[in-house]
Amino acid sequence: MFITPSRKRKKVTWKDSLEEVRIIEKIEENIKEPKYVLNILYNDKGVYLSERIQKNKEMYGLWQSPGGKVKKNETSEEAVLRETAEETDIELKLQDLTYLFNDPNFDCDVYMTKLQKNQVPQQTEPEKQGPWTHFAFKTYHQYAKDKKTTPTHTTYIIELMKLLKGEPAMTTQQEEQAVDALFGEAEVYDTKVNILLDTGAVGCIISKQFLDKIGKPIEAATNVKIIDVNGNRSSPLGIMRQVPIKIRGLETKADMVVTDSKEYNVLLGNTWLKYVKAVINYETDQCLIEVDEETRRIPIVCTRKIDPNQFVQIDIQEELELESDEEDDSPTRYYTAQVDNNIFSGTKRKNWGGEDC
Repeated sequence: MFITPSRKRKKVTWKDSLEEVRIIEKIEENIKEPKYVLNILYNDKGVYLSERIQKNKEMYGLWQSPGGKVKKNETSEEAVLRETAEETDIELKLQDLTYLFNDPNFDCDVYMTKLQKNQVPQQTEPEKQGPWTHFAFKTYHQYAKDKKTTPTHTTYIIELMKLLKGEPAMTTQQEEQAVDALFGEAEVYDTKVNILLDTGAVGCIISKQFLDKIGKPIEAATNVKIIDVNGNRSSPLGIMRQVPIKIRGLETKADMVVTDSKEYNVLLGNTWLKYVKAVINYETDQCLIEVDEETRRIPIVCTRKIDPNQFVQIDIQEELELESDEEDDSPTRYYTAQVDNNIFSGTKRKNWGGEDC
C-alpha cells in the first residue's frame, strides 16, 4: 500500500481502521524535496543490508539499506515508504519512521526503522541486489569502517551506531541550554546570524523564532519522529529544505529541522561539519572550512551564550564581550580539535555538560 501525494491536509486510513496518520502538509507550493532517501532497517541485534550486484551500476558490490530516488511530486516520507515496500516487501506506516538527517553529499534523507519480530526483509529485486542479510552491530560497524557499505553508512557510522543502539547521540539539541558553546557568523536566508557549531548533534536545526523574525514560514510540517537530546522520539515543528548558508563567500545548503529553541537561531551539526571538512582550532579561535576546493578561515568564539535576538560580530583579535550573569563568563582557552575522517578529537574543551572531553 502506498501513499498518494497530496498538497492538502488529509487523512489516510491504513489496514487497521483505527490507525490514521496525517500526510505531510505542503506550506509552500514549490518546496524542494531531497533527491534520495535511505531507510536503515534494524532490530535489537543488528542491521539488515543487501549487496548491490549490478556490475554496470555505481557502488557495485557495496552493501546497502533500502532506498532510492524521490519521484516527481513525491514527498520524502512517501518515497521512503514506497522504496522500503518495493525492495523488502515490508509495508510500513508513517509513524514507524524516525528521521535522522540529510546527507548533503547526496542530498539524501536518512531514516531508521526498528522492525518487529514478524517483519523480515524479502529479496524482491534479485536482478539488482542480493538477499537481505542480518549483520550484528559489531560486524556492521566494521563493514562501514572498511568502506564495504554505501558511502552514507561509512561517513556517519559513529553517529549511526549510537542512534541504532539507543545511545545518546542526539540528532537535535533542542532542549539543552548552550553551555560553553562554539559560535561563529553566517548569512542564513541572506540574514546575518550567529551560528552554533555543535559536534554533539548529528543534523542541523533552525529555530521557529528565527524564521518568524525573517518572515519565513515553515515549509513542511510532519509527524515523522526525530531523536531529541534525551534520546526520545519526538515530533519537530517542521522541516526546512536546502537552507542557504553563506560564510565568507562560501555557499552551502542544508536541510534543517525546525524546533522551538530559544537558545540559538541556527545550529550546524556533524552532517554539515563533515561536509565542509571543518577543522576547529581553539588556540587561534578559528575554524577552517572547505567548499568546492575553496577554503576559508572563520572566527569563532567559545562562550556560554549569545543572545539569539541580536547579531554579535565576532572578532578574533579581541575577546567577545557579553553581558555576564551572576557567574563568571570569562573566556576559556582550548587546545586544537578537529572533525576529520569522521572523528572529532580534542582536549580540554568543555562540552555541553561542562565536563572535560
